[in-house]
Amino acid sequence: MTPQEKYDKENTQFVGLKLHKKNDHDILNAIEGKAKQTEIKRLIRLGLSNEVDIKPPVGMTDYQLKVFLSMFRKIAEKSSKEEIIAELDKMIENL
Repeated sequence: MTPQEKYDKENTQFVGLKLHKKNDHDILNAIEGKAKQTEIKRLIRLGLSNEVDIKPPVGMTDYQLKVFLSMFRKIAEKSSKEEIIAELDKMIENL
């Protein structure tokens, strides 16, 4: 095994990607004329940085989170910013 092969085995993982010329033309156009691997990684990182990840607290089911958010929406619709913050503070204190 060459040093490069050893390094690759220990430090890299190959991910293949096949794009359809008609269905994925938007992606193909976005990376056209650019270093494809670099551009794909940049776009993935951009997507990850824009991703909002709301996870329920430990022990809370998806249904319980939906109920909580629904109740909170009702509070938020008829409250000022200060009242919403105060309500959140109360909820946090009761955890």
